[in-house]
Amino acid sequence: MLVTLKELLAQYKDSDKAVGAFNVTTYCDAQPVITAAERKNAPVIVQVGGFATRYMDLELWGKLLVTMAERSSVPVCIHLDHSKSVEEIQRAIDAGFSSVMFDGSQLPYEENVSISREVVRRAARKGISVEAEIGSVAYSGTDAFKAEASDPDTTARFVADTGIDAVAVAVGTLHRMETQAAHLNFALLQAIQNKVDIPLVIHGSSGLCDEDFRQMCATHVAKVNIGTALRLAFDTGLRTALASHPESNVFTEIAHIPMQYVEDKVVEKLGLLGF
Repeated sequence: MLVTLKELLAQYKDSDKAVGAFNVTTYCDAQPVITAAERKNAPVIVQVGGFATRYMDLELWGKLLVTMAERSSVPVCIHLDHSKSVEEIQRAIDAGFSSVMFDGSQLPYEENVSISREVVRRAARKGISVEAEIGSVAYSGTDAFKAEASDPDTTARFVADTGIDAVAVAVGTLHRMETQAAHLNFALLQAIQNKVDIPLVIHGSSGLCDEDFRQMCATHVAKVNIGTALRLAFDTGLRTALASHPESNVFTEIAHIPMQYVEDKVVEKLGLLGF
């Protein structure tokens, strides 16, 4: 069933669980995410960002993912991740996405607030949820994006100034980490949740160790973004499939193998998130 981010996260902000938000790039990793959620009887957020929309436009993604969500036996939120464009966000809203994120983390505070507020205004017309980011989660392997830890007082002011439904905070993770070498700053996370009432979001969670996943579930973090771990699982599965079926030249004959790797990885992560 298709649900919004707000109605989904409201159930988990004060629980001992957090909802997994998985970045997908094709049908071949989108379907395993939902299948894994059904195996665990867990809600799930399926999200697409720049990598995915580079190969298929938002209108097609909307039709595909909304249909998949409506057919699912578990709650599924369809989310646009890390958009920096109001126009792109409007297209996602019109395409049926149930949640959008404006990423103004590289902008000055007032500009981030102004655009986030405009996104909230547009999303409210169709009852769609909005996530935004304050502080900045950088990217592993590049210094093109600033890294800036979220300040508790500034985060609280940002939430009040924008009216967003969930706030992404920077507390120690990096995007695109291929090893589990990151560690959350739980003292900072506690200070933020003491100031903020809405659900918190952690980006770059592929780099977190398993223990941090478990400990995070006891906080107000309700949405946990995972992308790189799925890319690595699919890559391993595809290489395994090609090695074990060298005679095959038809992708559909071996697609089930990398898809199963992704499904199993999602099941693993959902278990760490309390499901």
